[in-house]
Amino acid sequence: MCNGTSTKSKAKARVAWQKAKERKIAEIDGAADLKAGKVKLSKDLTDWYDAYKRHSRSGGRPRSARTIQTDEDTIKQLNISLGDLLVCDIGNDTIQWYFLRLVQQGVSQSTIKKRWNMLFMYFRHKYPDNGNPMTRCIMPQSEAGFNTISVHDEDRDEPTGKLAYTAIEQIRLAAELSKPYNVHSGWHTTDRGYSTGAPLIICMYEFLRIGEVVELRVKDVKWNDTGSGGMIWIRRQYDEAHKIVTPPKYNSKRKVPIMAECVAILRMACEGKQPNDLLFESGCIYNPDKLRHEGRFLRGRLRDNLNAACERVGLERHTIHDLRHDGISRLVDMGVQPQSVQRWAGHKSLSVTLDKYYRHSGTENEVDLVLVSGGC
Repeated sequence: MCNGTSTKSKAKARVAWQKAKERKIAEIDGAADLKAGKVKLSKDLTDWYDAYKRHSRSGGRPRSARTIQTDEDTIKQLNISLGDLLVCDIGNDTIQWYFLRLVQQGVSQSTIKKRWNMLFMYFRHKYPDNGNPMTRCIMPQSEAGFNTISVHDEDRDEPTGKLAYTAIEQIRLAAELSKPYNVHSGWHTTDRGYSTGAPLIICMYEFLRIGEVVELRVKDVKWNDTGSGGMIWIRRQYDEAHKIVTPPKYNSKRKVPIMAECVAILRMACEGKQPNDLLFESGCIYNPDKLRHEGRFLRGRLRDNLNAACERVGLERHTIHDLRHDGISRLVDMGVQPQSVQRWAGHKSLSVTLDKYYRHSGTENEVDLVLVSGGC
């Protein structure tokens, strides 16, 4: 009820009360969005600096004007590339890509370190309960080390400028990775085979993230009644850094068709196992990581196997996550509807699939040439 006063009529009091109510609701909604990260990084980063860092004191002394100017320049440069993104949409993949791009562009190590430290302090304040996405990133050290730096390849969503493997190159790589593992062969001999060949082939043809592949269970493979194919249900992924099982990235729970190239591999992986057993399990009983990671394959071994296979068949070295790009590019080149590829890949939008993941193989598509030439 809105009662009038000596200075306001009842109608004016009602209007004032409604405005106060709307203002309070806006404040509550704004606070909720801020807490959930539904605000642009450019605004939140600046507000955080003004509130917590600009007037902070170190050893009893305030920050110097020169230091504040340097911090403001650092924030301005961060906002140029990342400022328009919502805080809740910035994950370790985006951050890792950003810093790798700085190395490619020849930015000095001191500048990279300043931007890294600024973002790290901000996210540590934003996510105090072990949610800082930068804890899963690695700061590049130099341009010379760019091609060999160890990063979480399965989480990098941005293009690297590489060409996708052609269909023939994928067949060659899959044939090499299919060689059975021979523990008695020497480390550098070609007949040693690959202990992680099967999961790497699945990464390539099913374009799954590596965390999703190593967490696959027998129950996640659903065969058709005809036995000719089926679907892989993606419901979980393994976070190797924190040794926990989480929902897929962006909560992209989905079903992915079993490709013809993977039927035999998956049937062999399921054979003789219980529904809750891992589809691909590390067989090295003397490896202490087998106990800590409950038998899952680790990224380091997968990367080493893939590097060796690429070298032996004479292909450009691709990372584990590059295989996901290769698989997506293969389906698009085959003429599969991009919307279907987007759904199977678990991408939030079609632009992610086509702009960030699709890569040209460097060869012309004969079907496309026939179409544009009028069938001649």
